[in-house]
Amino acid sequence: MWPAYSVCVSACPNVNNTVADCKLSENSIVKSCEPQPGPYDSRLFLDRWCFPVYSSLDPSLTTEYNNVIGQFGLDDLEMYARDIRLSWKVYLICVFSIFVLIFFWNLMLNQFAEILAWFAIFLCAAGLAILAFGIKYYSDSNYPEGDTTGKWLNIGSYVVWGFLGIFILAVLCSYQAIKISIRVLKVAAKVIMSNLRMIIVPVVGIVAILAWILFFAYSLLWLMSCGDMKSNQYINPVTNEVMGTYVTYVWTDTEKYYMWASLFYFLWIVAFSLAATQYVLIVAVASWYFTQNADRRGDFSIMRGYYWLWRYNLGSILFGSFLIAVVWFIRIVFEYIAAKLKSDGEDPLAQAAQCIANCVRCCLACCNKFIKYINETAYCQIALTGQNFCTSAIEGCLLTLKHVATFSFARGIGGIFNLLGKCAVTVCNCIVAYLCIAYLP
Repeated sequence: MWPAYSVCVSACPNVNNTVADCKLSENSIVKSCEPQPGPYDSRLFLDRWCFPVYSSLDPSLTTEYNNVIGQFGLDDLEMYARDIRLSWKVYLICVFSIFVLIFFWNLMLNQFAEILAWFAIFLCAAGLAILAFGIKYYSDSNYPEGDTTGKWLNIGSYVVWGFLGIFILAVLCSYQAIKISIRVLKVAAKVIMSNLRMIIVPVVGIVAILAWILFFAYSLLWLMSCGDMKSNQYINPVTNEVMGTYVTYVWTDTEKYYMWASLFYFLWIVAFSLAATQYVLIVAVASWYFTQNADRRGDFSIMRGYYWLWRYNLGSILFGSFLIAVVWFIRIVFEYIAAKLKSDGEDPLAQAAQCIANCVRCCLACCNKFIKYINETAYCQIALTGQNFCTSAIEGCLLTLKHVATFSFARGIGGIFNLLGKCAVTVCNCIVAYLCIAYLP
């Protein structure tokens, strides 16, 4: 298919050959298949479309192709491809350095988890105290006594002091829970240090998702090509002169339903791949934990996780990923509708609609996080007890409520460690990349 002229051809046209064998449509710009030279060279893409060769485009057309989506176009894609081609060694070095940095971070976490945990708690308390002092000092230095803004700033400082008191009280009352949380983090670091092959599982999940994305994109292009081609014209708004032509597709309602259905199926498979990765790691870690002791190294079996997934718990994992896919799909449909309804921001009704849209967006994001947490607890219970999804989700939530302090501190301290680890690995890896680019030949 030659999109520029809305006509199906037997071979992609070039400047030096002609197009004689073609099939016209109702919206084709050309009205006959008489031999004619192509305006530029083109090559076949995905066995479906004839796309122009960028180097053969007329200078008057290159600007359009260089700004397909805003300022993004073919020139940017060529630049990215050139950078990857020239810097592939740097990418490989950075990938290797990531694993090395992760290893040393987990080694440090395994050795100094308790010290780091109490240091993180102290930093949180010190941060709240500094914030309260800062607000009070700013109020006293910039606003006279009795000023309304100064009063509100003083109230804000008192509120922060109140949060600091609550935080300190929670730490004192939950001392044992914090100790348990620290031991959990040390065990997590020990699992990683003792079983580095667990990195294979997320890598397999990423590869599977990337392969699925490519397959979905290829299939979606074929599905989109089922629509009727419609020729449009670029018209100068001042002179009403026709500046050029472009092609759009017009789909029937049935074809649109197929596209939406394929989008949901795509989201479901992506969610399932992520859930399968989580479940396999949960099974492997649980197997290691319950089989290791002072005399024996635990049985960290990745293949057991995959076997249990497909043999015993496939339906439960599919159901959990289905719930996530439903939430993702609703969010995408909402964003699509919100973009369609977006209008002038100065209109009071438009501002009210934008406020409502932001509230709905926040609620959907909260629902997404809630479902993700329910799924995580359910997958843990499924791996431990082998029960169905609903029963496991209920028991997991009840267990969380029973030990809410321990779970809260474990997630809070773990979140701080994850953030610090991500920052440390990112900064160090950026330094490695800079040194490679600056000093490697």
